[in-house]
Amino acid sequence: MKSIIVLGNPRSGTSMTAGILSILGVSMGESSDEMKDNEILQSPKGFYENTDFINLTRNMHRELEKGQEKLVIEGRYTPKIQRNIALHEKPLWGFKSAAVAPFLPMFTKHMGNVHTITTTRNIIHNAKSWMVHMRDLFGTDVDFKKALDVMSENQREMLKTVSEAPNPNLFITYEDLKKDPWSETIKLAEFLDISYEGKKEEVKEFILPNYTTL
Repeated sequence: MKSIIVLGNPRSGTSMTAGILSILGVSMGESSDEMKDNEILQSPKGFYENTDFINLTRNMHRELEKGQEKLVIEGRYTPKIQRNIALHEKPLWGFKSAAVAPFLPMFTKHMGNVHTITTTRNIIHNAKSWMVHMRDLFGTDVDFKKALDVMSENQREMLKTVSEAPNPNLFITYEDLKKDPWSETIKLAEFLDISYEGKKEEVKEFILPNYTTL
């Protein structure tokens, strides 16, 4: 058993990372039909999201934003966390969520042999991409200062959470994924101790070097 959690800011490369993991044989779940309708706009090659975990972490994050204490959130959501894990766990599986970082220990304590993969991106580009994401997907205009504040705070909390976690962690950057996806694929495979043989062309086809999320 090996469980993988991909975490990072929205628009930081989590979908690219999850897609490569899927190519390498990790069961990452599938998007709902609603998510797939937006894939060409936001992630041309797919989200590779497990809808159950995405919805769960988003709901938990909404409660946190409303001021609810983490201990209360954990008590309320632990049965749902356990149910999702029991439903989806396989010998090699995982999920990705931009909202999971504040609750990481609430998930890892119920998962076996956890490995986390943390994606980061140039914070200026990340903020600008998130502005486009909010405008095009949700019709919400966010000014740059607000976007930069949100992405910076999210990243600060994510890095703190990861640094305190006892499980193995690998850092991946959006820029490195775009520049040399095969080298990053090898890095991912070696971190997880899984094979990457025969996957090079599929990975190169998956990563679109000329596509920009800005």
